[in-house]
Amino acid sequence: EYSMTLPPPQIENYPSLDSQTSDVGNAPDLNNMAECVVCLPPPPNSHSRNEIPALRVVLPIDVIDFDSQAEDDLSSLVVIGTSSRDSKVTKIAGLETQKKLLNLQEVILRSCLISKIEGLKHLAGSLTKLELYDNQIDEVDMDCLTSLHSLRILDLSFNALRSMDFLAECNFVQLEELYLAQNKLRKIEGLEGKTSLKVLDLGANRIRVIEGISSCTSLKSLWLGKNKIEELAGLEGLTCLEQLDVQNNRLTSLGRCLRDMHRLRELYLACNAIKSLGPQGQDLPSHEATQLTTLDLSSNGLGSIEGIESQQRLQELWISSSELSSFAALEPLCRLPLLNCVYLEHSPIAKDFEYRKRLTVMIPTLEQLDATTVHRL
Repeated sequence: EYSMTLPPPQIENYPSLDSQTSDVGNAPDLNNMAECVVCLPPPPNSHSRNEIPALRVVLPIDVIDFDSQAEDDLSSLVVIGTSSRDSKVTKIAGLETQKKLLNLQEVILRSCLISKIEGLKHLAGSLTKLELYDNQIDEVDMDCLTSLHSLRILDLSFNALRSMDFLAECNFVQLEELYLAQNKLRKIEGLEGKTSLKVLDLGANRIRVIEGISSCTSLKSLWLGKNKIEELAGLEGLTCLEQLDVQNNRLTSLGRCLRDMHRLRELYLACNAIKSLGPQGQDLPSHEATQLTTLDLSSNGLGSIEGIESQQRLQELWISSSELSSFAALEPLCRLPLLNCVYLEHSPIAKDFEYRKRLTVMIPTLEQLDATTVHRL
């Protein structure tokens, strides 16, 4: 048996205690009534407090229906743990026992209960993609991981890794995409010599400094949103960068590291504390060769967009929740010949009665203002 503590019964559950019609002497004293303890039979499949059920070991081969696989040699192994209750793999093992799985090129074990990277050494020459997104990984079998020299894509997002130093021992000369978002990382490390890397996602961690990526000279997309970064620095040498996301950090200025990023097309800096773009926009990519088409500066409290006109290829500008309060402050937008989308909602200027009408006239190329399509007569 087990006990359950219930609150005292409510007074409305009892008949009226009218003193003229009820026997007050026999009425229950509701103010002093103690809590009720009810003994119930144990629920089915329950365990005593000291008995913790062991986690059932589930291997990938336990959830694969080999009879439905017509191919003699499979190239991909995909298990999505959310598809059913019995498909949550807990351990990577046993793949080498199945002839069909000896030459896998892709292993995707998503939303399972895996805590360690292991059991893949036999795929050293064939595996190009390893996705272990949304598991419980906090340990790496280095003997296993270092053998996977053919990897091109490695996704360990949404796990419990506290360090990425294990990458320093991995000879991932062909690695092009690395995803480590939503872990517990505090430092960028282990990326020296990863010159083939094109996509790096380190969002939603605990990183404070941008460092250790200067040798990643082929990098095109860098995602660092939702960290604790205070300074936009450490990006020297990343001249191939096309997408940069540093939103939801602790930036107070742009610094000067963006000036030489002539291939940058998308820049996301929302939810920081950036108040200006530098004198005449000098903190943005150099106007002589700028390729910037999308710029997100929402929720920064910007009071001026002076210098934005230097970005002559700009098509989308998001500056919601700014401090811009006059149409005069928006004059630089008139000198952007390709601008077709502007977000200014939750800014003081957006409260003006003629807000939409005036902006439509000021920016002849405007097609969308906030979330609404611009209709012209």
